[in-house]
Amino acid sequence: MNLMPRFTDVGPDDADRAAIESICDWGIATSEKTFNPENTANWGTLHRWASALKLPANPGLNAKDVANRPLTRADAVIQLWKMLRERGEWLNEDDSWLQADNDHDEDGRNDLDDPLPFDSNNNSVPDRLEYLP
Repeated sequence: MNLMPRFTDVGPDDADRAAIESICDWGIATSEKTFNPENTANWGTLHRWASALKLPANPGLNAKDVANRPLTRADAVIQLWKMLRERGEWLNEDDSWLQADNDHDEDGRNDLDDPLPFDSNNNSVPDRLEYLP
């Protein structure tokens, strides 16, 4: 993660900064100077973000009669959970991280002793989510 915050309204010490900036790196958010983290989201927003992440978003979320309805946190969690379950869990194709004396993320800590074996900068966002090819 850059030392300088990407957005003027998400400071360097903001607990959500890593997640917000990572999701923006995936091409989901704007190139504006502000992120507006307190703005209200709606079903259309959830559909756009899920589609950008190549998650199996239900096209009905973007329907005219649904897209602009308020989105509760509970609704968002339920929809995201359904998408993630449909997509299924995945691990790195390289299974060397299961071997003793391997340091997959090259952070100086062997994988079997590393609580974040796929997070080289240890910012709690797995590298596969933070850095896309």
